[in-house]
Amino acid sequence: AAGDGSGLAPATVAVAVVIAGSAAVIVVQLLRSILLRVAGIYSTPKRGQRPAAAQHASTTPGTGLKSLMKQAALAKRAAGPDFVPDSELHLASLRSTTGAVLGLAWSADGDALAAATDGGSLQVWRLPPGLDVAAPGGRQPPHSSHELRQGASDVAFGAGPSSLAVLTRGEGGAPAVTLLTLPRGPHGDPEPAWTRHGAHAAANEGRCLEASAGSKAGYPIIISSSNKTDIHVYSGTGEDLGTIDTGGFENYAAAVSSDGRWVAAATFTNDIYEVAFDRQGTFTGLHKAMALKGHAARVLALAFSPDLGRCATASADGTLRLWNIGVRYALAEDPKLLATARLPLALDPKLRARLAWGAGGVIALSNGHRLAFFDEAGADLLASVPDAHTAPIAALAWCPGRLTALERPTWTLATGGGDARVRLWRSPERSAGRRIVAFQCYFYGTLGLLLFLLTGPYVPDVNLFHVFDWRWIQLKTFVGAMVILAFVITSVLNAVFLRLMVWRYCCGLVHDRPHCGVPRNCPLPLHIYNAFVQIRRAKKCLDFTATLYGIHLILVWSTYGLPRTKTWWICNLAFLAITTGLGEWLCMQKELQDIPMSSLSTAGARIEQELVRQIPVVTILS
Repeated sequence: AAGDGSGLAPATVAVAVVIAGSAAVIVVQLLRSILLRVAGIYSTPKRGQRPAAAQHASTTPGTGLKSLMKQAALAKRAAGPDFVPDSELHLASLRSTTGAVLGLAWSADGDALAAATDGGSLQVWRLPPGLDVAAPGGRQPPHSSHELRQGASDVAFGAGPSSLAVLTRGEGGAPAVTLLTLPRGPHGDPEPAWTRHGAHAAANEGRCLEASAGSKAGYPIIISSSNKTDIHVYSGTGEDLGTIDTGGFENYAAAVSSDGRWVAAATFTNDIYEVAFDRQGTFTGLHKAMALKGHAARVLALAFSPDLGRCATASADGTLRLWNIGVRYALAEDPKLLATARLPLALDPKLRARLAWGAGGVIALSNGHRLAFFDEAGADLLASVPDAHTAPIAALAWCPGRLTALERPTWTLATGGGDARVRLWRSPERSAGRRIVAFQCYFYGTLGLLLFLLTGPYVPDVNLFHVFDWRWIQLKTFVGAMVILAFVITSVLNAVFLRLMVWRYCCGLVHDRPHCGVPRNCPLPLHIYNAFVQIRRAKKCLDFTATLYGIHLILVWSTYGLPRTKTWWICNLAFLAITTGLGEWLCMQKELQDIPMSSLSTAGARIEQELVRQIPVVTILS
């Protein structure tokens, strides 16, 4: 066929096709290179202009106009007048300058308090040792603000007071965990030590960030929880230790124990996971250890105890439960239920519920505007504040150590909410019985010592039983007069003890102090409100003193029978009056001495002048 000229051979056709295709590819590549070179000439930045890649090195979306307007409104509200909570537990309020508070964290030494705000910044307050957080005058502690382009939804301190972990929006809007090194002074920007992008999916919200004080490996354990079912676990050095799938529909909160061993989430299935290490401190994995079973509805908040052996859970079924997790979980032993208490407030799942267990033995629970305190011994309700913030509370954090407040060390809780305020609260007394026992022991110790000194030279073998002998109290003998004198001196010393005990717990209130004026939510005039305060304080003094002498009467009756002399009854009523009246007077003197005349502002000076005019009325009413 080839010899007849009727056509080309198949081999010739194949070679021609290959040559034509190769030529076409070469031509296309040449045209592409020419076009790219021409485009590069027009896209070359001008002299002094930064390249576009440098200008947009991050894919994190910037702040839009709506966000800026929202931040401006929040900043304006933050700068407005403060709302004074009507609670004796309130110590002070710290203002956030950029917006609503989303997360709080204390440093391990208690000298720094960090807050993540809705305005995309970090607020850090420095509270050096000796600073009275509830000092008169309302002076704010040293404060610094650090802007973050990625924003911040929660914070947690790492290994030291200058190491702060932040839950932010990373590349593409996905949550990221960043460990920052804070500057030592009020100026300067925090430096990132490491960043872990993609902590959660871009569609998920970073809900909470927690960190332990340490672990078997020596570094803290940092956990990040989303609003779905995933919890990421990191080491303090930035190593990704793994991911936990809680198996519920939504993680409402997450917690890690202070030693970094236990991790748990508040969800429908409440499992506790162990961050396992071998004896050499090498990480070996994340293992499910136990499950907390018993709630009839989803758990909205949980917290581990500082002693590492217990856990608290708050559920939508209206109960608070305390668990003993120090069990042999390797042998399938379940956690033991220690106590169950009905909550004074119904938890709303649409609002954040937060639970914090303090080192002082008090558990704090918040939901919405409300705040409640429970005793760790039996989950008994100690105090409740219905309006702790004017906006929903988003964060709780107990200070690891005691802060100075009202001239005494006290366990302090920090709360943050949408009202752009961080409020400090003192821990309520776990039990009035302990104060009564201390008062009773002080009474008998002082009385016994005085009886020994005043009657010892005249009465041989004076012992403690003579304190309960009602026949000693008489005016006919010299020894009886010395006994009465011992009771009188003891009553005076009891008043001093009463001032130390009652003033700090009843009179040292933020808005019970005259220089603070009337709470904004109180409709009473100033003189009527202060008269009410004086009456309430006098009632507290009378309650303690009446309890003291009531117990003394019971002990006297059980030892030597019911007293049958008028002298004993008249003298003891006089002793009660001396202790109550003198204790109330000492409380008033202490309160008036604490008014800072030089540090009052113009508004404070006006309140002070009005108070001075009302002092005679207050004195008469009290």
